[in-house]
Amino acid sequence: MWNRNFLLLWQGQIVSQIGTQLFSLALLYWVLETTGSATLMGLILMAAALPGALLGPFAGTLADNFSRKWLMVWSDVVRGLVALAFVYVLWWGESGWALPTLFAAQVIFGICNSIFTPAVNATIPELVTRDRLTSANSLLQGANSLTTTASFSLGGFLYAAVGAAWLFAINGISYLLSALSESFIRVEQKLPNQRMSRSNALAKFRHDTWEGILYVWGNRGLRILVGMLALINFVLVPTAIGIPILVKDFLGRGPEFLGIMGACQALGSLVGFIVMAVVKIAPAERPYIILLGMVASGGSIVLLGLTTIPLLTLPVLALFGFTLPLINVNIISLMQGTTPSATRGRVMGVMATVVLGLIPLSQGISGIVIDALDQNIPAIYVAVGLAFVALVLTSAINADFRRYLATDYSLRD
Repeated sequence: MWNRNFLLLWQGQIVSQIGTQLFSLALLYWVLETTGSATLMGLILMAAALPGALLGPFAGTLADNFSRKWLMVWSDVVRGLVALAFVYVLWWGESGWALPTLFAAQVIFGICNSIFTPAVNATIPELVTRDRLTSANSLLQGANSLTTTASFSLGGFLYAAVGAAWLFAINGISYLLSALSESFIRVEQKLPNQRMSRSNALAKFRHDTWEGILYVWGNRGLRILVGMLALINFVLVPTAIGIPILVKDFLGRGPEFLGIMGACQALGSLVGFIVMAVVKIAPAERPYIILLGMVASGGSIVLLGLTTIPLLTLPVLALFGFTLPLINVNIISLMQGTTPSATRGRVMGVMATVVLGLIPLSQGISGIVIDALDQNIPAIYVAVGLAFVALVLTSAINADFRRYLATDYSLRD
């Protein structure tokens, strides 16, 4: 049985994910309908991603020096209040303030995400034993996939029926409910002997953050993994920006079908998470699972670009979704299991900064490139998928990289 603290975290994640997925779907269509610009859509997404890319190591330092539980709680509280403030502007404010307010909200979301992510990733190993770490991550992310399936299944229809503002409001409320659930968690976190204070904050931030950077750089296999993930995320961004255009202009469908597509991807992910939770993968097998999952994921993107029949996109997206747990659960569990608790927040923060650091740049560029290519989304999908596969195969050649992926973290303290 799972302990009470892990279940409270799991419960909070489910609630917030429902709102987040509804918000994501509504945001893409609202911006497209309001402006018709892929460039502006990319800039709005960049506004949320940029703070996380810049603040990751510093946020990780906070997670190692302060209560990870309360960092999660207050991050969710702020996100909830900001989301509801944006809804207020949509309903009762001047229409000209909507886009500037959305940009500001996205920046605040990004700051809170940069604090929340290393805190929660560093907390999970404190709530479960090492032998249940992969299952715990599968359960958390599997629950997210289940809520994503439900949210996307209903989200497109809800958007058409009630509009974006109601979906944005649900997002705000879900964050507040998540914060309430997280406030009851008890985390056995050992804080450093030298506590961060007003007098030593700058020096400690500099020292602790640099220590996290050196930890990642000093492990060649980890360094290659993080670099590869950063480049993959860079090339994947145009697919997220282009998906509503693909649905609308090349598949001839509306937001309801976009919701169905998202649900199929999430359903595939849910199956993958169940497999990861049930099947025990030996450390020696882990590199093959991760690398094959990545190649299949890139191939799925190529197939999406080549598919012109709407219904055929659904099994392709289910396959793409299935590959994600094979990659994500194994990688996050590996990093959690191999990193000491005292530095785990910083390492997760450094990873977030490097892995996500190129995303804002890609988001800013992608919209411009999509518009410059006359929004030829199918060709862009094919190019992205091939680049994804090429990056994976290039990294797989390195022996240190494969050796790191095969690390048996159950033997570590």
